[in-house]
Amino acid sequence: MALQRVKEELERKVEERTIELKCLNEQLRADIVMRRRAEAALAAEARFLRAQTEVAKVALSSLRPEELAEPLIETIGRAQGYAYGALWRVREDGHTVTMVAAFGEGTAPLVGTSQELSEPSSFTALIINTGQPAFRNRIRENPYGLNAITRTLNAQALLGLPLINRTGRVVGAITFADREDPDRFTVRDLTQGTVLANQVAQAIENSELFSQVNRLQEQYRVVTEAINDAVFTLDAEARFAFGNAAGERLTGYRLDELLGRPFMDLVSPENLPELIERFRRAIAGEVISPHVRTEMIRKDGSRVPIELSMANLILDGRIIGRVGVARDITDRQRAEEQIRASLQEKEVLLKEIHHRVKNNLQIISSLFNLQSQYISDPHALQMFIDSQNRVKSMALIHEILFRSRDLTKIDFAEYIKTISVQIFRSYGVFSKKIRLEIDVNDTVLDVDTAIPCGLIMTELVSNSLKHAFVDGREGLIYIKLFSDDTGMLTLIVRDNGIGLPKHVDLLHVDSLGLKLVGALANQLAGAVEVDSSSGTTFKITFVHDKHKVRKDEYDTPSDHGC
Repeated sequence: MALQRVKEELERKVEERTIELKCLNEQLRADIVMRRRAEAALAAEARFLRAQTEVAKVALSSLRPEELAEPLIETIGRAQGYAYGALWRVREDGHTVTMVAAFGEGTAPLVGTSQELSEPSSFTALIINTGQPAFRNRIRENPYGLNAITRTLNAQALLGLPLINRTGRVVGAITFADREDPDRFTVRDLTQGTVLANQVAQAIENSELFSQVNRLQEQYRVVTEAINDAVFTLDAEARFAFGNAAGERLTGYRLDELLGRPFMDLVSPENLPELIERFRRAIAGEVISPHVRTEMIRKDGSRVPIELSMANLILDGRIIGRVGVARDITDRQRAEEQIRASLQEKEVLLKEIHHRVKNNLQIISSLFNLQSQYISDPHALQMFIDSQNRVKSMALIHEILFRSRDLTKIDFAEYIKTISVQIFRSYGVFSKKIRLEIDVNDTVLDVDTAIPCGLIMTELVSNSLKHAFVDGREGLIYIKLFSDDTGMLTLIVRDNGIGLPKHVDLLHVDSLGLKLVGALANQLAGAVEVDSSSGTTFKITFVHDKHKVRKDEYDTPSDHGC
């Protein structure tokens, strides 16, 4: 009995021990599975990190897009343990995708193959059209297994990753395949593959941008080297970033000496504050004049006068620097100085001519005055006085020009005031019974306009003094000259005398003075209005500034025939 109990107790303990060993064994197996999974995960992560590193190295190995595609796709495929891979680019038409690089046995003949993005059996078209990464295991069981390339490679599983540029546009895809394991790809491949695809997209985009910049820079250099002016660019700190051969000749520095050097080092000290302020305002986005003259200090210390034309360099909406053209204006300045000296010489000569003409006219006036002393006939004497006043009118213009800084313009307000007083004195009525009122705005006329206008005024004032105030009556002569915004000038000469006969025709009167008024008004392409309702008013309107009046307005004959 006792032995039986001992036996049963032993059997029970053996069974418990067996169960414990079985549990321990299962736990060990589970631990081994978990460890293997962890090791697999670590290995996958290590492969992923290695792939990232290798892709970065490949991206830095070349900046030529045609040299990057194949090593990039092969690096990822081998690092991740994929059997086949291809890199696809969307063509310019936006409807077709082309394989530009591939790796794996038998893939080389497929490079250059194109597929329509509307092809339903194309897994690459799916990735590009959706812009999302995806994998398809056991593809023999879905439509993508019918694709010609899939059948050629005997692929069992597919992984696709879109290539997306900085603007968010899908520009291509990378695809991988496995022919051994139909369940090869997992979510981990999507996660890691997306990161690697972004690296690839960025590397290719950078290389393409660099190639574009190189092409543009080469074109820019070819153009600028053919220009005789110095062409250069400055960064935001006003340091040279680019220069052409003409810049080397102008500054005396080699290009490698010039690049990185502050532009302000080449500016004369007296011009430096202005140019620093202009650069600061331009970089800040203010609108400033693009042209400025300054002096540049060359490498040998000599100074060169230059004309600068500059504009902002803008990238992605930001001002990143300035581009400029510098022109040596030494010859131009020398020519300007010669022209200035020649003009000064001619101005002196012209003033001398006006002075001599004025003196000659004064001599003629004096001769009239001497001759008039021997004339007893009142009518003949009046003719001498009138002629003398006309000569004085012209002489005064030459006198004003002689005193003026501008030999092409006459201050006509000053002229009217002076000649009116002289006419009054010649008739001996100044400050006596007939008053003179002058209302003249500041008006400047050219010589061709001033002379006929002055003669018109002389004739009208003389005519009023001779005929308007008979029997010694008192009166007023009023002179007004003004211009308007349309470029027209108006001269009014009015008296409150006895007035003229109605319907006076200036071209068919006996008075030489009035005939001259009509003829001179025609010379000015002006219009003459006569009003004798209360005294006599002459109103002469003519073009003062032809830039403000259309040609057909002042070429049309006057309704008054003057």
